Amino acid sequence: MKPVSLRPIIGPELREQFEEFGRRMREWNAELNESFTQIAEGFQRIQKAFPEDIRVLSQNGWFISFWHTPITGLTPVAHLFSNGDAEQGHEAMCRHFSDVLDGVEEDLVKRNPRRAEILTKAFRAHRDQDYELSVPVFLAQADGIASEMLGVSVYTRHSSKRKKMAEAIEQLDPKGLEDPMLRLVIGDLPITASTTSEEYSDKSLNRHAIIHGIDVSYGTKLNSYRALSWLQYASYFEEAARWSERRSNKVEQGVAPQSATRSESNSEGDAKPQPETEVRSR
Repeated sequence: MKPVSLRPIIGPELREQFEEFGRRMREWNAELNESFTQIAEGFQRIQKAFPEDIRVLSQNGWFISFWHTPITGLTPVAHLFSNGDAEQGHEAMCRHFSDVLDGVEEDLVKRNPRRAEILTKAFRAHRDQDYELSVPVFLAQADGIASEMLGVSVYTRHSSKRKKMAEAIEQLDPKGLEDPMLRLVIGDLPITASTTSEEYSDKSLNRHAIIHGIDVSYGTKLNSYRALSWLQYASYFEEAARWSERRSNKVEQGVAPQSATRSESNSEGDAKPQPETEVRSR
């Protein structure tokens, strides 16, 4: 039997269109592969920079959670602080937390119903620029929320209690970028330092100096936003515990565990979509 050929059937014009389509598909495939490569390389850069970025931010009184702060915007702001431009760094972080203020409040109130009235009044004080009231309440509630998960105060400097805190975090079995973020609290931070330690500075947000009446000039917008960032960071330990439990359950069920991603969290309905905002530096 004579083999069937499509060439006479489709004609030269249609054949040319098929060939052009094939050429474009090959180009699109090459561009797509290049895009995936760039995305992978970009994520690798983020992974590499992330521990140092959050360390720099924490030394300047700022903390994040994966709910509200896009990690892609951290490096430019961390560079501002590292390069001695702290004023612009603080401005960028204040703008960011101003953008997500409503979402942070909603999440905290939802996750901590026993503290809802206190939190609502603290946020009201912040919006009313009554920072002398908002700052100490944010700091106190951060201690209570985190202590419920870690078993000790996040402000403790006693070696035995810090060891207990480290063990509690180890039990959470943090994965990926979550690991260095949660372990920040174990280290020496200006916000948790004693007023006689090397980490303490009268320019820093320091819980001990504020709560014990040593610092009487803490009532600023900057400190209120920094205290707010610390509060929502402290609350993240509860979310980390949830993900740790889910990973354990999946292992017991023979399902490969996954890290706590926004998309999966959203699909289960227990976290809000991340706001379309970035940490903007000028």
